[in-house]
Amino acid sequence: MRKDTTHIGPADAASVTMLAVAWHAVQLCLRDIAQHGAFTQSGQARQSVHILERFVALGLKAADALGLSPQARARLGLTTARATAAEELLLRLADTAPANLTASFGKDGDQA
Repeated sequence: MRKDTTHIGPADAASVTMLAVAWHAVQLCLRDIAQHGAFTQSGQARQSVHILERFVALGLKAADALGLSPQARARLGLTTARATAAEELLLRLADTAPANLTASFGKDGDQA
């Protein structure tokens, strides 16, 4: 782990994992919404919209716990450099999100 990410340790593994999973799920939902639209022909929100809402909330909560917002950094006493390093770590983790997460979403963004 980089020196400037020392505020993220083994105790933060769950938050980092949840943030990476949420990031990946949000990307899948956004892709689905871009391809199929946010609403069905009957005007109902597609399941991917509801899933997106849940994963955005989960991601924001995990990001806050890791000090990735200005308010969280102030509360935790972190510098912007440390938070940026944490964000870079997250992006690396998100790039290696498990392939089976992608398979858990069906063609229309519904959970399979």
